Amino acid sequence: MRFDIWQAKRECEENKKHYDKNGNVAVNVWLDFIDFKPVVAMFVGKALKPKYYYRFPNEMDAARFIKTRVEYELNNINDRIDRKAAERDLKKNYRTSLKVGDIMHGSWGYDMTINEFYQVVEIKNKTITLREVGVERKAAGYYYEDVRPEANCFIGEPIKRILQVRFYDGKPYEYIKLSEVCNLTKCEDTEKYYYENHND
Repeated sequence: MRFDIWQAKRECEENKKHYDKNGNVAVNVWLDFIDFKPVVAMFVGKALKPKYYYRFPNEMDAARFIKTRVEYELNNINDRIDRKAAERDLKKNYRTSLKVGDIMHGSWGYDMTINEFYQVVEIKNKTITLREVGVERKAAGYYYEDVRPEANCFIGEPIKRILQVRFYDGKPYEYIKLSEVCNLTKCEDTEKYYYENHND
């Protein structure tokens, strides 16, 4: 079905609109009859195409479907609103657990595994200054080796990154986006060796 037909259904003035707790349209229900059978198109959020598009044998089945689906979608949307509000409050009052001297670790690669190690050298609010550190290498195979960071063995110039934090069940998860393919997290055990594969 072409987009302009979906758009006409979505913007129909006779649609029944249901609002979330912020007063925004959360669920938009289009109902019509084709060959005397009720047809429902239900748009959720800002979607331009319906999440549900069904034809029913009778009005009772259509009404039951609309009621249960609207309740389900509204509950999900309002739950997301609550979680985002709680996360905003947590972020507002959050203080990082990172400190100068901590080692950050990340890895990347598709058919290889490359480790990255950086040391925190300065913290200003959410701006973290990092310097790459060298690694101790231990052979583990022809293409493989184990590596671990060497604190204060700096490589190259400092870089600045913004600390990111997400909350899961109220618990913080801190990370730093080093690049498009690698996130850094705090290295809890700097004595641990990390697998590295250069089979590229």
